[in-house]
Amino acid sequence: MVPAAGVTPVAELEVVTFLQDNVAVGTGLLVDARLPEWFTQGAIPGAVNIPFAAITRKTPIRPKS
Repeated sequence: MVPAAGVTPVAELEVVTFLQDNVAVGTGLLVDARLPEWFTQGAIPGAVNIPFAAITRKTPIRPKS
């Protein structure tokens, strides 16, 4: 199932692998785009909350060093 062109869905095991192989060593970032009140009710450990409402075309893709 493809929800939209260019969107590749991932399952739980792919997320866990990404957390272990990338997030844990600092080469990846898992973004939870839900609103903060939903994020605080429970999130994947290691996920960073950037609410979808805060993301615009001017939102930097990479953090400033």
